[in-house]
Amino acid sequence: NAGGFRYATSLGGSVTGMGADLLIVDDLMKASVLPSANELDSASDFLQGTLFSRLNDKVNGQIVIVSQRLHEDDPPGRLIAKDGWHVLSLPAIAVYDEDIPIGPAEFYHRVKGEPLHAAREPLEVLQALKEDLGPRVFGAQYQQTPVPAGGGILEWSWFQVYDKLPNNGKGGFVVQSWDTAMVVSDSSSYSVC
Repeated sequence: NAGGFRYATSLGGSVTGMGADLLIVDDLMKASVLPSANELDSASDFLQGTLFSRLNDKVNGQIVIVSQRLHEDDPPGRLIAKDGWHVLSLPAIAVYDEDIPIGPAEFYHRVKGEPLHAAREPLEVLQALKEDLGPRVFGAQYQQTPVPAGGGILEWSWFQVYDKLPNNGKGGFVVQSWDTAMVVSDSSSYSVC
């Protein structure tokens, strides 16, 4: 508002005595290195334990967090796991067809495989970045889908190679097909085999 003021600080900076009607958090953590467990805890503690308590009106105050994902347990990941947050995730390459709300009764339609901003980062550039950065870094920073360093969904070390099939006692073989839940929430599907 016209009579208000702005105050900026950094991770761990002083906000003692400050109050706010609107908190805007922009890239709380550095993207240059994979954060350690201590850094993840410190950033989440500062965000939830210090900044959030500064809202003047806990019912009507607003919090906007702008961030690229760095780790599956980063502050946005911890907040997404809780109810009450509206998430707008804009992957650099569309993962599926979707309608993104851009105004009252207005939507932007994205098609699976389409770059977010083709004039700035064409699909060829994004594909080259994916090759250069690797799937873990590209997935986190560009697609907003961080996974553990080892992959997290399937680990190659879990698979065994045999010269001949192991005997399961019945002379046949065992086939398993899994459909795993990728998100934990009340509306998510179950993991099934």
